[in-house]
Amino acid sequence: MAFKQLWFWKPKQLTDRWAEVHAFSTEEFERPSIVVSDNRPTESDVIWFGSIDENQNLFINWNDNDVMNITPPLWYVVKEVDKPYPNGPPIPMIFVYALHGDDYPSGTIVMEQDLIKRKFIGRSERVGFVQWFRQDSKIQQIFVEEKWRRRRVTLALFGVADLVIVAGGYGPFLNGGDITTSDGETLRAAWSGSRRVNPRIGSVDI
Repeated sequence: MAFKQLWFWKPKQLTDRWAEVHAFSTEEFERPSIVVSDNRPTESDVIWFGSIDENQNLFINWNDNDVMNITPPLWYVVKEVDKPYPNGPPIPMIFVYALHGDDYPSGTIVMEQDLIKRKFIGRSERVGFVQWFRQDSKIQQIFVEEKWRRRRVTLALFGVADLVIVAGGYGPFLNGGDITTSDGETLRAAWSGSRRVNPRIGSVDI
């Protein structure tokens, strides 16, 4: 997978919920880090940037050949959960679900609570999801349905997760790598030397 180390430019607030964010992969700033400035701090090409659609939904605009023309058209749902397991303790978590279908334009990021308020009933197919702990942004699970694998869906999910975290002020940067699968090893290698990588404590064979 073509994971990249990124830094982020955050020039302004777009709505009460979301800020404008642009992602770059150059070594001009620490990766990851956030540069807050009215003026664009680089001449480098952007990897992706966030904007707002006419309904105030967040939107990811890709400029990355590792995603464009490889990843299927996807839209996304952000779900916030205070208690992910009915009989378990309260553990705030965030989910980003990737969906394929024409309910929303590709790139649209919708909050689940907004869908519930609209009594939304969709026809899109769930493609995969990424899940992380709200407090420290540690990755808990990544999953892609088998028929959609090898289409850079995980890469797209990570981009959306980064955008949601930085644009919405959802805490630290996405991180992991302490317990890994084979795919996790690929991610760990891509993030090598970054503070996104946690000290290893184990691995899982799947």
